[in-house]
Amino acid sequence: MKPVPQSNPFASHLAYVQSQQSEDWAYAPLAGELHRWIDILNYELGLAIPRPILHFMPIRNAYATYEWLRGQIGTPDNITLNTLTLDRPAAYIVRTLAHEMLHLWQQYHGSPTQKRNWHNDEYIEKAKSCGILIDQQGCTSGHTELFADLVAKHGIDLPDVHEVEVGILIPPTGGIEPKVYGTRAKNGGGSHMKKWTCGCTIVRCAVLLTANCWSCGKPFLKED
Repeated sequence: MKPVPQSNPFASHLAYVQSQQSEDWAYAPLAGELHRWIDILNYELGLAIPRPILHFMPIRNAYATYEWLRGQIGTPDNITLNTLTLDRPAAYIVRTLAHEMLHLWQQYHGSPTQKRNWHNDEYIEKAKSCGILIDQQGCTSGHTELFADLVAKHGIDLPDVHEVEVGILIPPTGGIEPKVYGTRAKNGGGSHMKKWTCGCTIVRCAVLLTANCWSCGKPFLKED
C-alpha cells in the first residue's frame, strides 16, 4: 500500500469555514453535510485518504469531478460538485461524493489508468465492494443493499426500493442516473434555481438556504 500523507491542515480549516462560518454562502448547509459524509465514507469504506477539498461550481457533462494533483489554488485532492445538478435526492449526492472519493483511493492505494475515462476494472471492483455499481463508461448504474444500509445508518432515508437485478436496488426516483450532457442551464442558471430574498437583496439557490443578509440582518426566505 502506498504511504498516505496526512491531510493538508488547510483542508480541515476550509471544511470548518465552509460548514460553520459561511452563513452568507448558499452552499454552506450542503457543504457541512458533505464534510460529515467525507468522514463517514472514509471510515466506513476503509478508504484511508486525506481529507479532500470541496469545490462547488457548474460543470459540463458530469455530476462531479476529482483532481488528485494540485488544482487552481494549489491544493491536492480536490472534488468539485456540479452546482447545476444538486436538486437530486441526498443519497445520490452522497453516492456521487463516494464515486469521486474512490478515485482518490485509487490514486493512493491502487493503479489508476486513463483508459475508459479513469474507470478501470480495479476501480469498478472497488466501487462494487462499497455497494456502488459503475458501468464500463464510468457512470453510476445503481447501488446495492450495502450502500443503502450505509446511508440509512447515518441518517438518510432512501425512497422505497425494489430489486431489478440480483443485488441491485433501484429507487422509483431513479437509481440509474442519466448522463449529464451540457449544464442544463442558460446564462449560468437553471430552472431549478429558486429565488430567495431578505427584502433588500435577491439571490438564487438550488439548495436550502439558511442565512441572514449582512446588509439588513433579515433571513433569506424563498419566494413562491
